[in-house]
Amino acid sequence: MKTLPVTLVLATIAFAADHPDFTGTWKMEVSKTDDSKGPPPRITRRVSKEGNVITMTEIQHRDGKQSTIIRLFSTDGTVVRGKLNGQPIATRGMWNGDKLVSDTMIGDTNTLHEVWTMSEDGRTWTNEMVFDGHPSKAVFTRQYLP
Repeated sequence: MKTLPVTLVLATIAFAADHPDFTGTWKMEVSKTDDSKGPPPRITRRVSKEGNVITMTEIQHRDGKQSTIIRLFSTDGTVVRGKLNGQPIATRGMWNGDKLVSDTMIGDTNTLHEVWTMSEDGRTWTNEMVFDGHPSKAVFTRQYLP
């Protein structure tokens, strides 16, 4: 009888381990990022997770100016809502194996499809995006405190 809770805990840990941990601080690797639309901004992302919702705070630096974008992603298929540059957004995210796949509606007309992939060593995050039919890719490296 006492093995049932232990088995349940171990099964839960094994299931959770199937999904990458995107929490932490990430810096965009400009040399590995799609620059087909011109030089990308310098980007740092801070990611936290509570329950089935991931919060991503993105800080962009371009031409001496800084902007901050906060986005929410679900991991269980529910829709999370917010605002992006004053526009309402609705995002539905879900795990597809070890990838986080999300679809976002921005305002009434813009769509963003994203696939987040983590390297096996947990140090590199590849963010493939299709914004209104135009694909791009950004690569981020996990930042560790010295």
